[in-house]
Amino acid sequence: MDKGTALTANLCNEMNRTHLMIDLDKTFELRNFKTWLKKENIKTLNIAGPRESHTKGIYEEALSFLFFIFINPGNN
Repeated sequence: MDKGTALTANLCNEMNRTHLMIDLDKTFELRNFKTWLKKENIKTLNIAGPRESHTKGIYEEALSFLFFIFINPGNN
């Protein structure tokens, strides 16, 4: 985990805010994410992670992932 991601997680913990960390290199269960959104009553989602300048290709990887979970009509 990079420093920025760790800082975000620590701040969420300190502020007693819910957060979910997703490792894009591991298998992802969409239903678990949707359950978390509902359970926590998420209305605004903050997306955080490593910078493109430190992790080449992360922008495209994250964009593809967000498309998969929010836009892809097969995931409803």
